[in-house]
Amino acid sequence: MVNNNQLQEAVKFLKENKSILIEYKDRIKLLFDAKNEILDLVHTHSSPYDFIVLISSDRMANQCIKDIPEIAWDMMDYATTPLTLILDGGQFVSKHLINNDGSLAIQKLEEGPLFEIVSKSNKPIACITMDKIHPVPSDFKLIINQNTVKEKIMRIRLNGEIEILAN
Repeated sequence: MVNNNQLQEAVKFLKENKSILIEYKDRIKLLFDAKNEILDLVHTHSSPYDFIVLISSDRMANQCIKDIPEIAWDMMDYATTPLTLILDGGQFVSKHLINNDGSLAIQKLEEGPLFEIVSKSNKPIACITMDKIHPVPSDFKLIINQNTVKEKIMRIRLNGEIEILAN
């Protein structure tokens, strides 16, 4: 598993506005400051749901989303598996992470190496997930010898309307 020195090094790179690559058995995730403008990688992906903003606290959620529906708070608090919420009113992150309709995909973390990295960075972190390993430029690489957990994706509109996009 990942040791504290590796986590500290990853956090150091993120705080220096650099990217880190996390390699799982089945996928890779590129992490960078959510305010960073990494354009080339964003434009090479076909689905806007490939990139999310990872948060580790309610403060970070309020920083990234203008108005969060009550049902979204409940879902974040009670989720037992990774849950990505697409919410209206994305703000204070790179304009390339905000979808054309103004929505932003966020995932609140509660535990694990990604949680440690995001909470110690003390800011929202953008994450691009790729299904297979490509030569992706990054400043630091972290290997996690396990598969990723399948995540649920839900779209919640300000009026409370919910759409399940991946289950």
